[in-house]
Parts: sequence; C-alpha cells; structure tokens
Amino acid sequence: MRYRRERSGLGLLALVVFLSQGLSAAERPVIEGLHLENGQLTIQVDVPDGYGHVLVESGSDLRDELLHPLVSGEIFGYAGTATISIPEPGHTTFLKIQAGIETKPPLAAYTGGNYFHFEADMPGGGPLSQSQAANHALNRLAYGPTPSDAAWIDEAGLDAFIDAQLHPETISDERNANLNGSNRLLFHEYRPGLDTKMISEGDLWYLRKGNIAPPADWNQLDHKITDDTGWSLVRSGFGYSNSGNERDYFRFELSDMRRIEEGEDARPGYLSFFVRREFDVSDPSEVGGLFLNMIYDDGFVAYLNGEEVARANMGDLIRPNYRSKSARSADGDPDFGLFEITKSKDLLVPGINVLAIQLHNTSITSSDAILVPELIHRDFYPGREYDRINDIDSLQKLIHAQGMFSKKQLQAVMGEFWENHFTTDYDKTAEYLDDLEDSLGENAMFEQQAEQEAAHVEFKEYEFFRDHAFDAFGDLLLYSATSPSMLIYLDNVINEVGEANENYAREILELFAFGVDNRYTQTDIEELSRCFTGWQIRKVRADKTQGFPESALNPPTQPSTGFFDLPIVDIGSGWRYFKGMREPVRYREGLAPEWTRVGFDDTNWLKGATGIGYGDEDDNTVLEDMRRRNEQKGYSSVFLRRHFTLPAGTEISNLVLSIDYDDGFVAYINGKEVGRSSSMSDAGTPPRFNETSS
Repeated sequence: MRYRRERSGLGLLALVVFLSQGLSAAERPVIEGLHLENGQLTIQVDVPDGYGHVLVESGSDLRDELLHPLVSGEIFGYAGTATISIPEPGHTTFLKIQAGIETKPPLAAYTGGNYFHFEADMPGGGPLSQSQAANHALNRLAYGPTPSDAAWIDEAGLDAFIDAQLHPETISDERNANLNGSNRLLFHEYRPGLDTKMISEGDLWYLRKGNIAPPADWNQLDHKITDDTGWSLVRSGFGYSNSGNERDYFRFELSDMRRIEEGEDARPGYLSFFVRREFDVSDPSEVGGLFLNMIYDDGFVAYLNGEEVARANMGDLIRPNYRSKSARSADGDPDFGLFEITKSKDLLVPGINVLAIQLHNTSITSSDAILVPELIHRDFYPGREYDRINDIDSLQKLIHAQGMFSKKQLQAVMGEFWENHFTTDYDKTAEYLDDLEDSLGENAMFEQQAEQEAAHVEFKEYEFFRDHAFDAFGDLLLYSATSPSMLIYLDNVINEVGEANENYAREILELFAFGVDNRYTQTDIEELSRCFTGWQIRKVRADKTQGFPESALNPPTQPSTGFFDLPIVDIGSGWRYFKGMREPVRYREGLAPEWTRVGFDDTNWLKGATGIGYGDEDDNTVLEDMRRRNEQKGYSSVFLRRHFTLPAGTEISNLVLSIDYDDGFVAYINGKEVGRSSSMSDAGTPPRFNETSS
C-alpha cells in the first residue's frame, strides 16, 4: 500500500522513531524541535553523551523494509543538540532517526554543515522553551512529533492538546484519509457458514504431465478424455519432494518432474502438470459460498468450467503454457490458501461441472512441487457480513498505522501498552482452534480458518484495549479474563473442577495486578484458580455477540450448536442373537456376511433384550454358557440383529453409534460395515466366529 499526500508545508507525514538498545529513558535521544519552512524540514535532536553519530533514514511505504540513508553526521560522544536539515521533504513519507555508538557515521545522501550541525552542551540550563516543551510532550505522549501535531499545539496550546488526548472522544479520525485508507486494506467482509467439501483431498483426478502442451480445451467441460490423450486417473495430492515431511502430502508422486542433468538417473524433467476433476451440482442456485482450499508449491491457475477463477504466484501471464515458470518460489514450506471464488459460482451448471488446475514450478530443477486442492461449498448462516482482519500481519500493520496516522495519539500508545501488559499468543490460539474437533471426532475447521479466527480474536482484544485505554483497570482486567485468547494462552480452557490449572490465577496476582510476592499467598492462587474453573470459549454468531460488560457478567452458558437426539435403536427388547459356536452363515472372506443384510431370515435365532452378555450383573439377557469352565466349552462371539424403521419424513444430519462393549465389536448397517473397535482392527473382514479381541 502507498500513502499519498499534498506537497505542502503541513502535509508532510513523518514518523520519527529512536532505536536505543537497552537504554533508560534518560539515556535516549529526544526530539526537541521540528520546523518546516520554505520547503526545508529542520529537526533538533537532544542527544545524551556516549553516542558517536546520528543517522536519519527515509521511506515511502508503511511496509517498506529497505530504508534509505538520508542524512548523517558525527557527534563525537558529547552530549548536545544535533540540528538536521532535510531538503525537499515532500518526497518523504516517514523518517526514522537513530543514534549509534560508532564515531564514523554511515554513508548518506546528505552530509556536511549544510545538512547536519552539532552543538555540544555548555554548562548551565534553564526552563524549556515553548517549542521544546511541545516536542518533549509529543515524545512522551505520542509516537513522536509531526508537523501537524506541532501546528495543533502552536494554535491551541499544549494544555489543550494534552486535554484532548486524555479525552479521545473529542477527536475525530472520520475524515483521516491516510488512516482510513490504510485500514481498508487490512480487513475483508466475512460471513460465516457451514462448510461442505465438494472435492476432498484424496479424491480421484485426471492428471497430465507438462512435458508437452495439453489440448487447447483441456480445462473445458466438454473435453473428452480417452486412453490415448495422456491423462492418468490418480488421487490427490500430487507432486514430488526431497523432504520426508512434504512427501506426506502425496498420493501420487511425480518422480520424473525434476530435471537431473547427469548420471544414471538423468532425465529432462518438466515445469508443470495439469489436473481436472468432474463434480456434480444438482442445483447451482443452492450454492452459497464457493472456496478453493489449496496447498501449493510454487504457483497455480485454477479454472471452473474453463474460466479462470483463482491464481497464485503466476504473475500477469494471461494464459500460462506448459513451459511457463511460476513468478515466485514458496520458500521452505508450501503455501496454504483459502481462495474465495463465490463471485464465479454463476459458472456452475446443473449436473456435471469440472474444476481444472495447472501447477508450475519456478525452476525445472526445483527440489519440490506440491498441489493438494479441495473445493468447498459454504452454506451461509443467517445474519449479515462483518469486517474481519485479514491475518495476524494485518493486525501488526493496523497498530503501526494507528501510531503513524491517528490523531488520537495517546489512545494509540495506551492501547498498545495494555495489549502488551495483558499479553497473549496468536500462535497458541491458532493451534488450539486448529485442534478442535466436532461431534464426529473430525477437525472442526481448516487450518487457514483457525489462523483467521485467531487473528480476529487478537484484533478484538486489541480493539477493546485501544477503545477503553483510559477506563478503570478493573474493567480491562475483567475483559482480559474473558478474552478467548487469554483463556487459551494461560490454559484456563483446561482449568476444570477436580483438575485445577493455576496458570492464569498465578499470572493475575503475579503479573497483571499485584506483582511478584506482593500481598498474596499460594492459598490465594489455589482459591482463585477454583473461581475460574469452567471458564471456556465457544463460537457465537456475529449478530448474537454481546457487548462488554454483558459478555463477562452474563455470558452464554449453553452450547452454540444444539442437537436433537432421536434414538433409532435403543436399549431393550426386539433383538435376535446367535451364539458364536459356529459361523451363522457360510463364511466368505472380504464380503459382508449374509446375516448382516436386510432380507436375511433370522426367525430361528434366539430372542433377547440388550444389554446381552455375562459377568456384570446388569445384563437383560445373560449368556451363562459363553464363558469356558469345567465341562462347558464356551464361545468367543455372539451375533446380534435388530430391524428398525425410520418414521416418514425423518431428516438425519448425523448418525452416531453409541455402544458399551467388552471386549470388541464390529457393526453393520444394511450389509455394510460402519464401525469396529480398535481391538478388532486385525481380526479380518469379516472376523470369523472363533476370532478373539486383541
């Protein structure tokens, strides 16, 4: 992003920062004066003794990592005032000033007496001038002086400026073009929903190697694949790698893609490969959001029914061919990305559709190439869209933008102070969310979603601390205590009755409130941790979000998602069972046995009610002869069947088998195996009647 402004006197945007490693406030240089006149910016810097030089660097972009040495000069280790003159400051967006201990100053664009003058302090002193007092206040209350703030103080007075900073509600940033323009780049509109994979990792795709050009219509819906067209039917993910960790992505390895110049394994290699998969959509109008979930290395272009819908790392090539190189290499690990293609969902047609992707490397000798694509349909929940921070990098840029551009300087300083005081950890929050499971024991969200959720949680916390920077400490502490990122960071999400975790309670007393060993005991920590047992996190719809303090004093206590359980088969009568003294039907390896199918005649089987077994004294049907003892041979298995009928109109979203067992089981529905205990994992398919549980 680039910030533009008028080339006029007070239109200069300047951020002045000192980097002083491990120094106290008294040892740091301080800007004492800043003046803009006739196109020249003059800065006066009060430098304590011990420094050898001063360097001014300039940049033109908030994200510019390469600053340009602008002015430098020697100060010989003396305390005094450095006067720095910067010609044509209209070409500069922000400045950084630092003092170093080396006597020889770094090379810079401007040096010498016309641009740098140093006057060592003489004995004596006196009260600060009005200009010195203003710049001293701006160094302490803001992120450094700027011409606009200096003009504000000149016009209204220092006391009025300080009073306004202490009451930020009297200051408006509504028309602050620099701040608002910066912020717009850091957020996106988001509407949550239920995600369903239309194409999953491990699904079958047609793949064609990029050693020759594919047919011109390779990505079109009506492209015909025959045995002689060079396509292979394989499972995703695709690629190759020298790294053992990256090989875990592959179900189909392209071992000949990397060029080897010499030796027995010499081969030409190729830069690209092409994949396509057909999928069915019964009614395109019912598709809400549409997303590509991609793992890729290096670059790709994706097409839906022949039209480009997404790309990454491929530059501006309109239609890359099979010899095109990726414009950027994925450094280290592959790239991960969730690409929204909802605006392209009008390309969907009823029935068969095709998703096609071409993957390109930056070099034909690259150490890896990776592609793992998924297509996701999102069923949007009721409610409106809301602004969500893009990622954790955007949050860091937001904090910097507040310091650079906001007129509420003291609020920005204090917001960052409280964010640092009540410190949390984005990485730990993202990892915790990524590990959450749904009711089926599967991941509740994709890794990219977990990272975005974590970034937004961290943003909401920072936003509160900034907006309430001058509120009572108790309110800030209460908000922090109920913040999801804090509950995760200091492990209160695992603080349960009977298994108390003292981490957060200890930090409240030791770090956030009283200080180390100050007016509290170990007993206080233990009792406080008991107070926090059960404080957890949960998802809340955006339109149901509570404001503070209601969110802390009256939080939701019910699950965010409710399920209505309909027992289809319950404990009790209606069962038929067969004692496992022999096979109930002819055994056929690899096939579900006849007795598991709907039409099997079980009229000769015994009748009984569950539970069925022996030894627990709580079974409705007791199998006294199952255990081997004395002359009784016993048997190691029992076969059970039960017919059931679903009521008309029954809608089932999830089907759950809940079973108490000892020692192992295999379950079937209508002739298909649907589950087995881990103790039966090596027992064969199907297990024989005399098989035992491991």
